[in-house]
Amino acid sequence: MVQPTTVHILCTYTPSPGKGDQFRQILTQLAAKVQKEQSECIGYQIWEMKGEGEPIFKLLERWETQEALDRHLEHKWLQDFDNELDAISAKAQVVEPVEMVAGYAERQ
Repeated sequence: MVQPTTVHILCTYTPSPGKGDQFRQILTQLAAKVQKEQSECIGYQIWEMKGEGEPIFKLLERWETQEALDRHLEHKWLQDFDNELDAISAKAQVVEPVEMVAGYAERQ
């Protein structure tokens, strides 16, 4: 069950033409770093929307608390990753707080 203080964030990334593979590689490195260094992150999933043209990437983050997310956002290495992604993005990233309404992530 989702804890009441859990914070969920959905980020959408749109790579510039020809930059999908590079984007995927950077996001994969970012996910590995968060998993290794930030124990207050409950989940950090990267999804790729495939269709015609460049992929669009969705990043679903789950944090124990808003304070944990705030600490994450202060890391210089995260800002470095964001700058690297911004340089190869077709659009600015979209960051949205979300709440699960129904369903489940995995069977218990």
